[in-house]
This record gives sequence, structure tokens and C-alpha cells, in this order.
Amino acid sequence: MRYRRFLSLSIFLFLSSVLFASQELYNSLYQRFLNARSYQNRDELSNLIKSIESTIPKITNTHVYEFKVLLAECYLEYGNLGKNERDRRPYFEKALALSQEVVNAQQNNGKAYYIAGLSTSRLIEYVNVFQKLSLLNAFDEYMTKAIKYLDNDTYKGLAYMGIAIRYMSPPWPFNDYSKSEVYFREAQKYIGDYSGLYLNWGYLYLKMNNTQKALEMFKNVLSLEPHKLFAKAHEENVIIAKEEIKKLEK
Repeated sequence: MRYRRFLSLSIFLFLSSVLFASQELYNSLYQRFLNARSYQNRDELSNLIKSIESTIPKITNTHVYEFKVLLAECYLEYGNLGKNERDRRPYFEKALALSQEVVNAQQNNGKAYYIAGLSTSRLIEYVNVFQKLSLLNAFDEYMTKAIKYLDNDTYKGLAYMGIAIRYMSPPWPFNDYSKSEVYFREAQKYIGDYSGLYLNWGYLYLKMNNTQKALEMFKNVLSLEPHKLFAKAHEENVIIAKEEIKKLEK
């Protein structure tokens, strides 16, 4: 009896140490990702992709899905920083395929749905008009589930903003400016400190011919401090907002 208890305790301690080690590794890789994304460091994202790809086969517990979601997000951000279709499209396709694999295994994984949704939106520009409609429907489904399951305020806010942009961007009859405004307001509850929200919101008001509101949103961009998760993007948003303000105040 004592031997069995000792054996059970030994197995428990071993499994606990394995789980702890994989969680520590994940935390380290995720922090590197946050820094690389914030400063749009494509070389570091490339290094991260190689590290995570080599790590995943060694993970034998359920933490493997965390690593796969992180890898999918690295693919997505790496593609975002590409200069042309050859540098971008394959990584959006990889991000979509891997995030789909995760949601098939974990149907309440909000971040995986979010990455699948964004990857889908990025691929829309590379397909014909009939495929665009199919991808648009897929985007709606992914983002609806992302919002349902996400428990991270930043990602939930980005998901709401993604839907707002979705209703703002397509040509009639696939756009809906009123819906877009509603989703921007929802996003503001979660990422009101992110300048990218107000920059895109300003463009919505330009489309609605409401220059006063657009000007207000662009000025909001200038009033914010850099977001720690999107430092480089904030710099770019400020430059663009200043240009838009100059046009509107002529």
C-alpha cells in the first residue's frame, strides 16, 4: 500500500514538473512574441516561429494547444509585416489552418477563433469575388465565437474592432455603417487606450461624411500614450492621424 502511494505521488510530482516546465517555456515564448509584435520585429518573429515549430513535437500534454495558438499568431503577425503576396499569403494560410486545427480540438478557444477570423480577413484580398463572400461569412462566424469565448479584454476589444472594420470596409450591400459604429463603441469598452481604434473609427466617420466626428477621432489618436502592446503601430497611427487632421482643417 505504501509503495503504491509512493508511486502515485512520484507520478503526480513528475507530471506536475512537466506541466510547470512547459508553462514556463510558453510564458517565455509568449513574452518574446508580445515584444516582437509591439515593435514589429519581423526577424524576431521568424526566430520565434522556428523555436515554436521545433518545440511543439516535444509537448505531450494539453499545453500543446497553447503553443499552437501562439505559433498561429506568430504566422499571422509575420504575414502582416510581409511586403508582397509571396511574403504574406502563405503565412495567413498557415495561421488559418493551425487555428482551425485548434478550434476543432478545443471548441471554446476564443483566441484561436480570433486568429482564424483575422487570417480569413487577410486572405480576402487574394481571392475572387465569389470566394470573398465565403470568407466574409467565415470571418463573421469566427469573430462571433471569438467574442463569446475570449476572456482577455485586449483580444475581445480587437475582435469587436475587427467586426467594426468588417462592416465599414466592403462595398454595398455588404457594408453597414450603423453596425460598424455600434461595434466600435463596444471595442472602446475594452481597448479605449489603443490609438488604432480611433484611427479606424475616424475613417468610418469619413465614409459617413461626418467630418466633425472624424476629426474628433483623429485627435483622440494624438491624445493617447503609446500602448505597450502596440508601440510601433502607435507611432504609425500618430503620423497618419496628423495627416488626416491637416486635410480636414484646411
